[in-house]
Amino acid sequence: MKLLLLILSLFIINLEAKDKPSTGLKIEPLELYSSIKQAAPYIADRSGALPSYIDLSDKMPPAGYQGKQGSCTAWSSTYAVKSYHEYIERQGRSGGGWGNLVTREGFNPKTVFSPAFVYNHINDGKDKGATLYETLSFLVSRGAVPWENMPYDPKNYSKKPSPKLDSIALKYVAKDFYKVNFADINEIKSQLYKGNPIMTGILVSTDLLEYKGDKIYKSANGKSMGGHAVTIVGYDDNRKALKFLNSWGQDWGDNGYGYIDYKYFTKVARIAYVMIDKVDNAKFRNLDMSIEGDFRTSRISPPSEINATKGSYSDKVVLTWEKIEGAVGYEIHRAFPDSKEFILVGLSRNTSFIDTGVIVDIAYSYRITSITENTISEKSTTEVIGYASTEKKGVPPKVAGLKASNGIHTNKVTLEWEPIENISSYNVYKWNDRKRKFVLLSKVKGNSYTDKSPSRKGEVETYTVAALEKNKVGTFSDSAIGRIDTLKRPEPPSDITISQGIYSDRIELKWSKVNGATGYLVYKYEGDEWKPLGIVDKEYFIDNDPGRGKQIYTVTVKSKNEQWSDFSDKVVGYADTKLQRSGGKLEPPEDFTVELDKKKEELNFKWKKQKEAEEYTIYYKKHGDSNWKLLSRAYGDDFFTTALPEKEALLLFTITSKKIDGQESGYSNVESVVYSTPKKSPTRRSFTDDTKIEVIQGTWTGMVWDGATGVKNINMEITSKEDSTIEVKINKKIYKGKYITESPEIDLDDKVKIKLTADDALMVELKDKSLVSQNVEVSFLRE
Repeated sequence: MKLLLLILSLFIINLEAKDKPSTGLKIEPLELYSSIKQAAPYIADRSGALPSYIDLSDKMPPAGYQGKQGSCTAWSSTYAVKSYHEYIERQGRSGGGWGNLVTREGFNPKTVFSPAFVYNHINDGKDKGATLYETLSFLVSRGAVPWENMPYDPKNYSKKPSPKLDSIALKYVAKDFYKVNFADINEIKSQLYKGNPIMTGILVSTDLLEYKGDKIYKSANGKSMGGHAVTIVGYDDNRKALKFLNSWGQDWGDNGYGYIDYKYFTKVARIAYVMIDKVDNAKFRNLDMSIEGDFRTSRISPPSEINATKGSYSDKVVLTWEKIEGAVGYEIHRAFPDSKEFILVGLSRNTSFIDTGVIVDIAYSYRITSITENTISEKSTTEVIGYASTEKKGVPPKVAGLKASNGIHTNKVTLEWEPIENISSYNVYKWNDRKRKFVLLSKVKGNSYTDKSPSRKGEVETYTVAALEKNKVGTFSDSAIGRIDTLKRPEPPSDITISQGIYSDRIELKWSKVNGATGYLVYKYEGDEWKPLGIVDKEYFIDNDPGRGKQIYTVTVKSKNEQWSDFSDKVVGYADTKLQRSGGKLEPPEDFTVELDKKKEELNFKWKKQKEAEEYTIYYKKHGDSNWKLLSRAYGDDFFTTALPEKEALLLFTITSKKIDGQESGYSNVESVVYSTPKKSPTRRSFTDDTKIEVIQGTWTGMVWDGATGVKNINMEITSKEDSTIEVKINKKIYKGKYITESPEIDLDDKVKIKLTADDALMVELKDKSLVSQNVEVSFLRE
């Protein structure tokens, strides 16, 4: 078998001597592409200088050969980047041979990943090519397998992988992927500097087939071949070129690598992504430990998904962001886009903030920090632009934090997202590939939805959500992918409860029964890794060696068909070694909440009564204080109302329970409240708008691709007027729009949107059907 794999690998790599390779890239529609999360932008003043040279090729597999198949996206994402990720993660580990991507005979079939597994899954049995979005969504949702499990056969694109391979692939799923602004070379370089190879789709011509050596590819002189996916692995400022790994064999280019001019790349690129790896057992080892707050680590991450309204309102900017586990609140920082000085302008307990301190028709940059009980994160690397406009659009804020269940349920996909203040209704959409657009599933109240009609084949599906306000539909949220479980795995345990200080020598866990379960495996976090404690056949577990301090647990289920579930939510418990025997100690109250009535400036507390509890004590402190202060006591009730102690501060609250003659319980969950008025923005001392507008004035050229092989050039001329009006002429058609001070975007009649970049390139969305057959995003270069 090993000899056969070796012969096949040599055959695949050297097949180019007999045949000319294919391409296969399809471009995702703009509506779908616009919904994909954006990688954190490179900001020179805040991100630091980039080195002049990066090359990741020594960690890449040797160039392979796709043959006549249109499987380039699978080669770029799976063979190249997935192999790179697993090598980075596993090199140096004992066993498995992960130290080598290359052997003396060729690539290592144990450590490089099969493009056939992914491409044959997503092509519906037809050699029709694929989008990078399809391949990346598959890798995130269903994973990949090493080459030895499914060797690539350029003549067989229809063989479907077995359920056994599908099960193996779940070990090698990716964590996520993000789109990258390919019109800005600094964005590309920044990702490479972070160690992220870039999967990109470029327009290619037949002359590229004859490319040899390490010369720099600067222009196309042959017949258009349409789009092709390659992997950018490095750059060289001295040569002003990007280095990329192709899938046309080692006789092509420089041992399978090519070099493309910076500016020419921005002209021919059509799509670019980075993929983030989920390391083996990451559900355990890389869990966000911020849930432990002050008792395990002081680290917490800032939000990475942040949104801000752009001209929706005339008097405010509304921000939304993803929820960070363990955060009790957030700081909102604001700056003028060309400034390094971010000022704290407000606080929020939730994942939204209304900034009424802005000046109309001026753009602002925002960054967010996360707050735990005792610590504050760094400011977010994500930086968003928002502004109020006299020409208000009334478009509701963008929804943040959309999540979809991925292989958890056998007959449904569940969705949830972060609620937005003053928004009660949302539209839920699902991508329809045949119609090439998001199709409305339902209008819902609240921030969750269950799709009861997902693909029964377990195909990956894409969802998005939009807020509704005054009969207007908001911008689509960042999309989320979900699917049902076709391997018939049991669902993870739910309703897990854990003892917190009511025993001196043990910690007890309980959970709901899972139908079809034959056993439950309990894990405990110890020494920076998750360790199995044992399998039980009942819905409870006692840890008789609880250790000191708070401990973290999770549970998984084994079914009759030997399948293991995903992991349950993690829970925190502890034993109290100082517990006295007399009097008894109760659990803290559950479901403790506090709500602020801004009009009355009152706090309304609620909790679930604890059995046998006769007295409840509410404590509070201001964030940053070390000790809790007594707020009040309640006797026998499950609610309490009091005046707000302080404004313009993040206040934290907790509650305990006890019998009259007993010991006080541990603290409940911590809740926060803030009454925050946004700080007013100072007026600008000087503006650089005239300079910015002057920079983009002139003639620009771009290339529009119809998705097949037809490529046409398109010209754009930009001029400005004294009233900050921008006039753009594209192929004799004229569009007008207002420039918002410091904004990086210019919206023209909702048909053309220009995105400014640091270099001599502009990213432009074209939505006018008289210009293009379908909405597209095109990079324009100065003529």
